Amino acid sequence: MRNKFKKIITVMAFSAVLLSSVRVNASNVIHDVKERHDIATGVQHVQIDRFTNNGWIDIEVLKLDTKNSFSNLTPLINGEGVSKRTTLSDMIHSNDAVAGINGDFFETTNYPMALGSLYGDGKLILSSPEVAFSRNSFYITKDGKGGVGNLNNNIAVTNIGKGINYSINALNKISRPYSAISILDSNWGAKSPGNSIGTRNTEVLIVNNKVVDKRTGGVPFQILPGTYVLTQVGTTLDSLSIGDSVSVNYGGYENLAFSIGGGNVLVSQGSVVNNSKFSKTRAPRTAIGINSSNTEVLLVTVDGRNNSSIGMSEQELAEFMKSIGAHHALNLDGGGSTTMGIKYSGDEKTTVVNSPSDGSERPIVSGVGIKTTAPVAEPNYIKITPSEKSTFIGFSYPITVEIFDQYHNKLQVSSESISLSSESGTINGLNFNPTVKGPGKITATYGGITGTADVFVHSEIKELILDVGSLQLTNGKVHIFETIYGKDDLGYKKKIHASQVQFSASEGIGLFEGNKFTAQGDGVTGVITANYNGVIRNIPVSVGTQKENVFGFDSIENATISLSPNDDTKVTASVVIDGETQDENPSTALVYSTTAQKEAQSAAINYEGGISLGSAQYIGLWIKGDNSGGKISTSFRDASGKTGNAVLVEKIDFNEWKYVEAFIPASLKGNIFLDKLSVTITDEVELVSTVKFDGLISGIKLPLDWELAKGSSVSGDPRNFQGETEGASKISITSLNKNGGDNSQKINHLQNKNVAVVFNGASPETMSGINSELKFNGNDVHNIKTSNATAFITLQSNQNGIRSANAAQWKPFMNAMENGEYKNIVIMMQHDPENLTGAKEKTFFFDIIDKAVKSGKNVFIVSPGNSNSVEWLSGYRRVSLTGYGNAVLDINIKDGNLSYVMTRF
Repeated sequence: MRNKFKKIITVMAFSAVLLSSVRVNASNVIHDVKERHDIATGVQHVQIDRFTNNGWIDIEVLKLDTKNSFSNLTPLINGEGVSKRTTLSDMIHSNDAVAGINGDFFETTNYPMALGSLYGDGKLILSSPEVAFSRNSFYITKDGKGGVGNLNNNIAVTNIGKGINYSINALNKISRPYSAISILDSNWGAKSPGNSIGTRNTEVLIVNNKVVDKRTGGVPFQILPGTYVLTQVGTTLDSLSIGDSVSVNYGGYENLAFSIGGGNVLVSQGSVVNNSKFSKTRAPRTAIGINSSNTEVLLVTVDGRNNSSIGMSEQELAEFMKSIGAHHALNLDGGGSTTMGIKYSGDEKTTVVNSPSDGSERPIVSGVGIKTTAPVAEPNYIKITPSEKSTFIGFSYPITVEIFDQYHNKLQVSSESISLSSESGTINGLNFNPTVKGPGKITATYGGITGTADVFVHSEIKELILDVGSLQLTNGKVHIFETIYGKDDLGYKKKIHASQVQFSASEGIGLFEGNKFTAQGDGVTGVITANYNGVIRNIPVSVGTQKENVFGFDSIENATISLSPNDDTKVTASVVIDGETQDENPSTALVYSTTAQKEAQSAAINYEGGISLGSAQYIGLWIKGDNSGGKISTSFRDASGKTGNAVLVEKIDFNEWKYVEAFIPASLKGNIFLDKLSVTITDEVELVSTVKFDGLISGIKLPLDWELAKGSSVSGDPRNFQGETEGASKISITSLNKNGGDNSQKINHLQNKNVAVVFNGASPETMSGINSELKFNGNDVHNIKTSNATAFITLQSNQNGIRSANAAQWKPFMNAMENGEYKNIVIMMQHDPENLTGAKEKTFFFDIIDKAVKSGKNVFIVSPGNSNSVEWLSGYRRVSLTGYGNAVLDINIKDGNLSYVMTRF
């Protein structure tokens, strides 16, 4: 029966299990999330996402059970020897390991050299350096005891016949000036250095404890297994002759089971080492440790120098190692070397599970690996992995099913022999088709074993969301509908491929080719309809523009001149009214002169405050040229202050009146202003000339017909209605106009409420005039107020996130979100959390919101916006409030039932 299953070298995790936080510097840690994976018998991989007051830290931990007879530590080196560097992934593959981390610090010379020891699998691969340059090692003795500290390098070679002892500097290491004796065996590589390190280099080849060859300045020796070479630039080896018998004594190394060199000792005898030389810089780190009972080895990597992980100082690393049980721990090479790799069962290649700071694996000299020799056994458990854990009715989701034995070897079995079932939907082959809303499970059975996976089923799509809510195009312009989402009945979104949506357009506005719309016509309006299984989304469309006269150039009241270079000995200019015109009114003339210069010279008319163009797409105007060969350009500005430029005439090669147009940069929005008209001469010419301007028009987008776009499908919010107010707990939240607007109606509306909140803050005088049971400003420092099973949470924030504004508020926020007494949560933030730039904190924040929503809480998130509105999004209500307009969010709670409306007056 055992031979029936094929063993695949390593294993995938049985399951991801959420564990509790580890205790380390608890005042600094906000939250830990751990996922544990069994990758081989006696070997676990633990991934830790740690959220701290200083930021996020990504930590990977490999745990090896030393009591397990099938799995053990193994040294990792390049398959071609330690004299060449390679990646950790390559080392894991070539050494038939299941996992590993990078090892010792090293020098990057012609022959790379790890600085400390490396011992394992019954052989010494690298010795410690001589005493003067001694370094710390992590080690396990043959009787299973772990430790950290210096390992004495007392290797000696004896010339038996002549009674001469040779002190050996190092095993499989050489360094300039190569004057000390080193032993090189087959772990060094295929060949000795020979004369590559100098013509005075003497090398002695020893086979079966006899000197068989000797060369000075000669070609390299082949180093076969069981042979070794003594090498030195010097004369000490002159006393060795061909035929001499020699012996090697490896001293204290013979008592070791494993060792790896490194840097500072982090933990010794269960205590964090007090070391003033610890690096205080947060950086990627690698460490190895062992617990007090010598039953668990810990291999750790910490990511740093990237946007998702800040790294650790050596002190922080030491504290972390102690917190996870290390009795002894050693710092290994970090920085760009920090790497952890796992070769999962069935995979041909090693997976790098951390994020090396260089963006890819750095070639290294040594590493620490884990090997397993476990046999293949009978099926023991099933792992089920749905392609998505949040599913929607109406979609199909592939399922991966894997069978493992008790040693976590993945077994190859026929999919036809696996039975799948679910009360939350139907099964088609290895696909799950959800049909029942809510939390559910998928069950797999193989032989006599069963496994389950959790899923959450959302309703079918109720509403479509396109990448635009309207289109205003000119003839021939194209829009491709690529980003399409559907909403379920709770506001959760599901991405829908464009090929699943049918598009159509009103007659006369354009044509569709798949999801590609090409506008046609001029001065026409209509609607585009997107249809997904009967769910409709209509958006209004206009094609073309309408021209408006905006400035006749018959006044120079607000016009001034600017020059470049600002030197009137090179360029001069003036602006005057001119009688030559294209209409009944005068034009504006720019009279300028230039000198023969290599540098460009320009003269410009500046309009103070700008000429308002409205929401123009382009401008047009009449220009009388001067055949100067110069360029005419213009500068624009929008209401936010953003600027942009456009070229009106690339080359002035005409001297009559000519109508020209130029598009306004698409990055400018809203009301656009023309600030400047410039003439630039790049030729080395001396001239006095005049360019005239007349009849400025703006091309304004056609207005949209929103009536045509009615009839879209909407998911609808069952809480959005005016509930009964008699006997209800009444909550009102608003923002005040702080730019001189009238707030009296809003203030009056806040009176006599159970809770009254001014989201953007009000003066003490204003607040004192509000007669409500609980009243407060929603832009204060972090606080939590409660009323009638409702928590009002004010969170400080900035564009980077919540932590960077006030890290201390995270824990009370999480506690409030998990508090079962609060049925309703109102979160007030001065930044929309959807727009926060800290990706990991944003994800963590919305995971907390999602958990609260799915536990039955009503969650509102109030933030500033451009309108007073409420959007149902992913189960919560996103409330936008602006001080403009008379609007108040009214929430009523009666008999535990919540309703809300945006009251406008």
